[in-house]
Amino acid sequence: MPVDDIILMAEDKMQKTEEVVVRDFTGVRTGKASPALVENVQVDVYGSMMRLKEVAGITTPESRTLVIQPWDASTVGPIEKGIQKANLGLNPAVDGKIIRISMPELSEERRIEFTKIVKKMTEDGRVAIRHVRREAMDAIKKDVKSGVITEDEGSSAEKEVQNLTDKYIAHLDAHLEKKEKEILNAEEKSVAREERLFCEVVEQALQEADALIETAEILAETMRRIADEESVSRREVPLGRSRGRVGKLRRSFFCRRFLGLGVICKGSDADQHDGRSRGEDQVDAFHGD
Repeated sequence: MPVDDIILMAEDKMQKTEEVVVRDFTGVRTGKASPALVENVQVDVYGSMMRLKEVAGITTPESRTLVIQPWDASTVGPIEKGIQKANLGLNPAVDGKIIRISMPELSEERRIEFTKIVKKMTEDGRVAIRHVRREAMDAIKKDVKSGVITEDEGSSAEKEVQNLTDKYIAHLDAHLEKKEKEILNAEEKSVAREERLFCEVVEQALQEADALIETAEILAETMRRIADEESVSRREVPLGRSRGRVGKLRRSFFCRRFLGLGVICKGSDADQHDGRSRGEDQVDAFHGD
């Protein structure tokens, strides 16, 4: 095989390896719902294993919710089991003919576990790329040995294959770093959201407390004004006049209640006058006036 073909074939295989790793990364959740999380889940239907996206539609009506709509209602059960066996940390819930998946918050333990998973995926990709390099190197050495190419051409081709190997391994490392940041940021965003909610609750409580304090101050000021007005009124009314009014109220009350003034008033005007006089004399005697 010509050297150029060997190099092109090696690069094509390395590129496909990178694509596989990136696709596998999409199956590791970061707290946000994405069809890529479950689209490659293997489902046992019709006597064979099929990918989920081949037997159902997958949508994200909300940022943290996946909805799976099987094209055949009889596959709801197998799809649910397939998701559970995939060990993605998801809990599918059957809702009639559809399946709903709510994305739970990532715990610290789960975040560490997902980080290990993506590192393992990356290492598998590195191994696959190195395997492609070994195959290309063996093919080049074979051509040099058979005289198809010179040793200098073989040496140059080997360097080019090594450069491709370093390039695609660096790509995998970059994808890994990005995915780890996504997983970490998902946790940080969750913490930030909780802190924001806490601050909102505290702010609302402070506003309510300020309103209560303001109401209490208004009430206290009103009570002070009332007290001041009553104090002024007591100073303006002479003591003797006040006692006189109280005395009149007492006489009026006892005349009506105990001396039968209302009955006397049914007689003549003279009787009424005499009754009032007698009643008032008895009240005066009673009070010692």
